[in-house]
Amino acid sequence: MFSENSKVKCPICGEWSSEYLFSNNKYNPFADTHFTHYSCTSSINHNLYSIMKCTNCDIAFQTQKPDEKELSQLYGNVVDNLYLQEEKGRYKTFNNAVKNLNKLCPEKGKLLEIGSYTGIFLEIAKNNQWHAEGVELSSWARNIAASRNISLYSSLDDSILNKVNHFDSIIMWDVIEHLTHPQDILKKAHKLLKPGGILGVSTIIIDSISASVLKKYYPFYLDMHLIYFTKRSLINILKNTGFEIIEFKRHKRYVSISYILSKFSILKNINKITFLRKILSNIHFFCSFGVRDIYARKI
Repeated sequence: MFSENSKVKCPICGEWSSEYLFSNNKYNPFADTHFTHYSCTSSINHNLYSIMKCTNCDIAFQTQKPDEKELSQLYGNVVDNLYLQEEKGRYKTFNNAVKNLNKLCPEKGKLLEIGSYTGIFLEIAKNNQWHAEGVELSSWARNIAASRNISLYSSLDDSILNKVNHFDSIIMWDVIEHLTHPQDILKKAHKLLKPGGILGVSTIIIDSISASVLKKYYPFYLDMHLIYFTKRSLINILKNTGFEIIEFKRHKRYVSISYILSKFSILKNINKITFLRKILSNIHFFCSFGVRDIYARKI
């Protein structure tokens, strides 16, 4: 069950040397309770719980979090129609991601995406001659993916975990910050990859300029984000799970102006003007806003 303690052990290194990064944000005026907190497009800056940072390994983590069973249920029940309204931007984002992966793996091969959502990345990867498969907890998202002829596993079960040294690449876009123990899934990815296989990860970096300036108002401090990395701690956890770093770069995420406006309560009324919303929905720009892509090779 959910619980919050005044003294919390670091979920990564196990030390008790943590200090508060931020106390809870429940009085944040930009919080919007109308969105499902565990959907991909969950409302901006809606973290209700305190965040601590380990002084030993540099990992930050939410003090109050669901257990593994609750987490699976929460993501399994996610419905996120706003995500579908932003598909143009998603396709641009994942086209760029596939191009980057192709440069690192020109021979392509077998690919596994963990956290596939509606299957856009896999669709593009398949069109680029990857033999691609994926895993997604949300039954709603799997149904959308199926309409694109993308069949997804509902969990990372033995049918995948038995494929030892099988994949040329494993991708986890915006996944590891949602996990209570991200090192566990990195160890599984290492086992599933062929020797020399490529792991691609994107996640929030809290010592980025954006996060450092905005502090507790950084928009990616969300209920569903349980773990937060600095550049150093992300590199270290990858090294400790058997990977060598190839690239560490700014993430390019394409979003519409309309989508950005929808994330702020004080600006939402602009989106209610139909003709303006249609115009702004077709104007895309890319941003990183403290999100980074990291590519690593299995040692």
